[in-house]
Amino acid sequence: MQSPRKSLFAGRGFARRAVALPCELYTPRHDTPLVTLATNLSESGMYVETLEPLACGEDVVVSFWPHGEWAGGPLTLFAQIARPVPGRRQGDRGSGVGLRFLDLSRAERCALTRWLRRRPRLTPGIRRSSSWLPLAAGIRG
Repeated sequence: MQSPRKSLFAGRGFARRAVALPCELYTPRHDTPLVTLATNLSESGMYVETLEPLACGEDVVVSFWPHGEWAGGPLTLFAQIARPVPGRRQGDRGSGVGLRFLDLSRAERCALTRWLRRRPRLTPGIRRSSSWLPLAAGIRG
């Protein structure tokens, strides 16, 4: 019998890779984008840190530019909040949301797959967090 933890992450489909990418998150509730940081990324979605509470199922637009050998311009994608993370687990440094991409084209997915191959793979269930978000949001601690 498969453990509940393994089956929970089995449906994800793509390996998550460790990144530190500045992002802009556009939500229906805000006139200006939320500046945030993606800490993991796959071909199907990403985890972004945010101080703003967002609801599961909420549609957003995320814009980010992979650095390094990325040949294209910024990726601006429709996404859906798949999982809000309140930041209460041991090891969490803050809150964030898991995003599921809704409109990644085949060409964008292939380019992203190539780009991600050089990034470290994350173990299922392990979320790396960063303390950069307060700096990006202009908050001093």
